[in-house]
Amino acid sequence: MLGYLEVLVVASLAIFFSSFTTPYLSGVFTFGLFLIGRVSETLGTMLASLENDWLRVPLKGLFTLVPDLHVFAISGSQVDAAHVSVHGAFVTWAYVGTSSLYALAWLATLLVLASVIFQRRDFV
Repeated sequence: MLGYLEVLVVASLAIFFSSFTTPYLSGVFTFGLFLIGRVSETLGTMLASLENDWLRVPLKGLFTLVPDLHVFAISGSQVDAAHVSVHGAFVTWAYVGTSSLYALAWLATLLVLASVIFQRRDFV
């Protein structure tokens, strides 16, 4: 289920970028944000260790605009300071529920923005 939600979030990213760019750029942007979203835990740790405030604060602001896809790929990762795997009884329904709400929030936001941008687009 979490994998399906991840696919939906990435698809909504692709639809969002397709509403205002060319197909090639849409694919590049979507793939880039997919990669950033998958390594978000590592990037968050790197951002926290930066000493320069003038660099850390803007990067942290930009980092919040990228969906955290690490939430959906939990096998072999850390959740609430505990090593979890999908092969055990570690994934609770509460975690799946909050992950689903997180995905639905991204889906709704991206699809509404894509429809607003697409409405204003001039095809002439």
